[in-house]
Amino acid sequence: MAAVVAKRIASPLFDPDLFWHLATGRWIVEHRAFLRSDVFSFSTFSAPWQNSEWIFQVLVFFMESLGGWAAIFYFKMALALGSLALLGGTLSRLLGAEKRWFLPLVWVGYAILQLRLFERAELFTWICWGGLWMWILNVRCCPNKPWTLFWVVPLFTFWVNCHPGVVYGVGFIFLLSLGARWGREPKEFIRRLDQALGLALCCLLLNPHGWRMVWFYLEVMTQLKTNIGIIAEWKPPTLTDAPYFWVVLVGVGYLSVAAVREKTASWRWLVPGAFVFIVYGSQHLRSTALAAWTGLALIAFALREVRVFAPVRFWGPVALTVVMAATTAYPLFKSPLKTKMVAWSRLPQGAVDFMRRHHFQGRGYNEYGFGGYIQWVLGPELKTFLDGRYLSFPLAEEETQMLVQMASDQDAQAWTRRSDRWGFQFAVTGYMSDFWDLWEKKSGHPDSLFFDRFYPPHEWALVYWDDVALVFCRRTEPFQPAIKENEFVVLKPYLLINGSIHAQDQARAAQEIARHRREVPFSLLRSQIEGSLFSSKNKKWGTSQEGS
Repeated sequence: MAAVVAKRIASPLFDPDLFWHLATGRWIVEHRAFLRSDVFSFSTFSAPWQNSEWIFQVLVFFMESLGGWAAIFYFKMALALGSLALLGGTLSRLLGAEKRWFLPLVWVGYAILQLRLFERAELFTWICWGGLWMWILNVRCCPNKPWTLFWVVPLFTFWVNCHPGVVYGVGFIFLLSLGARWGREPKEFIRRLDQALGLALCCLLLNPHGWRMVWFYLEVMTQLKTNIGIIAEWKPPTLTDAPYFWVVLVGVGYLSVAAVREKTASWRWLVPGAFVFIVYGSQHLRSTALAAWTGLALIAFALREVRVFAPVRFWGPVALTVVMAATTAYPLFKSPLKTKMVAWSRLPQGAVDFMRRHHFQGRGYNEYGFGGYIQWVLGPELKTFLDGRYLSFPLAEEETQMLVQMASDQDAQAWTRRSDRWGFQFAVTGYMSDFWDLWEKKSGHPDSLFFDRFYPPHEWALVYWDDVALVFCRRTEPFQPAIKENEFVVLKPYLLINGSIHAQDQARAAQEIARHRREVPFSLLRSQIEGSLFSSKNKKWGTSQEGS
């Protein structure tokens, strides 16, 4: 199981938010100050920014500076494996003598957590969850030792400066306090929980922004509720997305009902916390990971009192382990081991390098997932339009509404007005935009019309493309040199991938292919285009009149 887990966690760095974290960490180190307002985007420039993840940002910046991407890669693996180790230790202590259930429960916990075990500040939340559980179990075992409270302050002070998930920890202590009263736990244990809750609330203020951080937590939760359709990970989980979460949900539901009916149930002190967080997790895909620390913990503790037939008691854990290994381990082992540290195929590396060589300046549109990388490479001098920070949520919501209007032909000029309002002079966009599915669903038009509608050739010029991103320039004076030297008039990938060109454009297409080969030596997309345009029978370019 350890080999399966390690292979899954050893996936290349791919999260686009990592790069604006790196850019922020660099700014903090260079200026030796906390970043309290936005300096990276022209759309939200100087807006107040309650940056709650500065410890993570400084750490990853130092690691990249000292050890490159390999240092961040192994740092991610260490935190992820550490989180699973703490989860395993928590479940082991909760199971007590029922250790036969340890392996299947840990496997379920891994299957739930794996969706969130990548290079984000969120990894610190899982480490802190494990630390919180160790403290809770120690206090429950020995509630008469007041010195245990001293661990609460450093834990929550660190947590509040690493990730907003600290609010989960505070809420969990509160719910445990309620559950302990319901389950008639020892008074000393209840008092320790109440004291820990008070200390944790005070620790929320121990951050560079003070009380504004608390307001920030409430604001973000409101934004995520209203913008749930913008970010995929905040959509409700399905049975396909998170199957083991729904297994735990059923278990928590059954135990919650049983705890109400059985007045002597020893697990009642865990029911409120598990029930609330499992319901919350059912609302958002990214929040399903909370079930591993709350719902699974309830199931582990309740197994102490489960009475089943002896054969089931022995063979049940074995059968569960075999089934989970067959459904999870085999497909993972069958897939090849990733050897790269960074998934460059998801990042606009070539496009940003092109922009740097040609000294792009001014305001430009960038796709949601590209903003962080542009900030890391070209920022803060070159400002982006939007990125993965909560400051960009209103812009992303506006973009979604605009796309719906354009796709349904309610407002064909929506993008033009938005472009003029923000003064876009160039644009960096990808092929697999988050909005393409919505565009095709609403309009029924192919992807090529998506680009034609947004970047009409008489106003915009395509000056760069590779397998990840495209760069368009507006036909204005500052960009005329770049357009004259680099414009693709014929070789537009979104038009030619399944089409052909006019006979009179063959010579120009050959020149543009040669130029593209020099600039982008390896391109699967170009190979597909050449295969589509070049006839295998007569070795001549297609002469269909349907082309661009």
